[in-house]
Amino acid sequence: MLESTQRKALLRIASGYRTISTAAIQVTTGIPPISLLVEERYRLYHTEDAQQQTVKNREREITLNQWQERWEEHTGTAAWTKVLIQDIRPWVRCNHRTLDFYITQFLTGHGSFKYYTKRMGITQDDACSYCGLIDTAEHTVLNCGRWSDWREELEEELGSVINKENISDIMIANGRNWAKVSRFVKKVLQKKKEEERQNVHN
Repeated sequence: MLESTQRKALLRIASGYRTISTAAIQVTTGIPPISLLVEERYRLYHTEDAQQQTVKNREREITLNQWQERWEEHTGTAAWTKVLIQDIRPWVRCNHRTLDFYITQFLTGHGSFKYYTKRMGITQDDACSYCGLIDTAEHTVLNCGRWSDWREELEEELGSVINKENISDIMIANGRNWAKVSRFVKKVLQKKKEEERQNVHN
């Protein structure tokens, strides 16, 4: 019950689709499962010098390690988020992490992607409108040729070719990288949505 309530709050924080799993939205926002936070508070309550920052840091480290174990064992949902964020600890420690409607779509795979909309019964097929390949978050942001020019510009700015193995590390490296990737994702998804609407009307 607590995690269900937490999930609703986190979806609002991240501007995420309500179909995103609890595990995925917790990791995406960097906020530990509430059950682990309760256990952390319980340990602090029964610990001397609980107000000292070193003690709080120690207990939070325990929480993050427990959360990492859960994340590694988690199956069935959040598959794409697990590909992008394998180790949640550096992700959680990132102080410049900011989310919006677009970057949350990319990090969770729930959004303007035919693979997702077909699963939701919104579209009849999962083919990319530009190249015919399966339209996933990975395909749209990292691979689709329609956005290759914008992607190359981003990679030149970042000084690195982006892929699913390194994109999260690049984003958390510094605030400039995060902002650049976020702008690229927003520009792609906005333009993609605009062109899809035009195709429907035509």
